[in-house]
Order: sequence, then C-alpha cells, then structure tokens
Amino acid sequence: MDSDKLGKKFDRYEIFSPNIFVDPQYIALVEYVEKTTGQKRDDFCHEDFDQEAIKQLMEEQKKTNAYLRKIDAKRLISACVVIDDFGERADLVKAHGSVINTLFTRGRHLQISCYGLLLQRFRLANPTIRFNAHVIYVHKLNNMKDLEALSEEFSASTGGVENFIAMYRKATAKKYGKVGDEGPEEGQEGDE
Repeated sequence: MDSDKLGKKFDRYEIFSPNIFVDPQYIALVEYVEKTTGQKRDDFCHEDFDQEAIKQLMEEQKKTNAYLRKIDAKRLISACVVIDDFGERADLVKAHGSVINTLFTRGRHLQISCYGLLLQRFRLANPTIRFNAHVIYVHKLNNMKDLEALSEEFSASTGGVENFIAMYRKATAKKYGKVGDEGPEEGQEGDE
C-alpha cells in the first residue's frame, strides 16, 4: 500500500478469500482499495472464488487496454488480483483448466498482477502457476518434504539442490530470521 512499493499502482483490485470479512489483516487493504480506487467493498471482496469474474476481468482488461494502445494513451489500466486460502480447492490451484493458470500465464500481458496465491504448501499449486510466478515468498517450513520440493524446483537457478538448501539455511538463520525459524532439520517431519 506504500507509494514507494505498490501503492497507487493499480486501478482495480479483486480480492478472493473465504476470510475476507473475518480476518483483521484485510481491514487496512480493503480500506485502502476503497479510498484509492473508489471501488465499493462488495464489488471487489469475494468470499467465494468466481472463475467467471476473473474471465470477465481479463476480457475487460484486454478490450480497455487495446483501446488505450490504439489512441496512444500514456498509461494502461492495471489490475491486482489477490487469491488467499483456496489451497484445498484442487479444481482451482491444481487443475490444468483452471482460470488461475490462465491468470498466471496471460494476466501479465493484460496488465493484471496476481499478488498472492497464498498456499500452505508449495506443491499445492499447479506447475504452470509455480513456473510463471515472478516472486515466491517462503516462510518457515515445517518439514523436509517442503524444503526438498522447493530445492528441486529451483536447483537449476541456484547451482544445485545443495546450494538452494544452503541459501535457505542462511536466510532462516537466527541472524536473519526470527529466533526458532531455522527451518526443518534434515530428516525432520512436520505436519502434512
């Protein structure tokens, strides 16, 4: 929300979370969107994931920005989509035909940024989504399986699995992470 980050960069927001109206962490974001875009809470806050709403957003972005390009506008219209707490919905995050895959592959060409496909497990997301994500934030991992999955996925860009694990250990060491956030120990199992 800060102007030196992503504040005032988007013209439209769509937030999908079953907890949008009960999670206090959303209060500031919802108020910010209402204030900066003029959108009404009921128009951009969605407790259920609506694939048709995403398809409609993508079509509107395509048409609007095609027109703006045609008239040589200085700026295109941008949108931000936040998707949170739908990890248990395999039809959304795992299925190849999900609109979320399309959002991650074509959305950026339509000036749509997807901030947050917030999941508890890395491999819950379809490989297409994982491959097309520009940034992945990893918080404390609960087990070696998650660390192994991440290290396998990014080993080519880090010079190998061992390098990725070393980077993870360094980033979660007490000097950088919180006390107790060292991540899983070798062979440690956590909650699945």
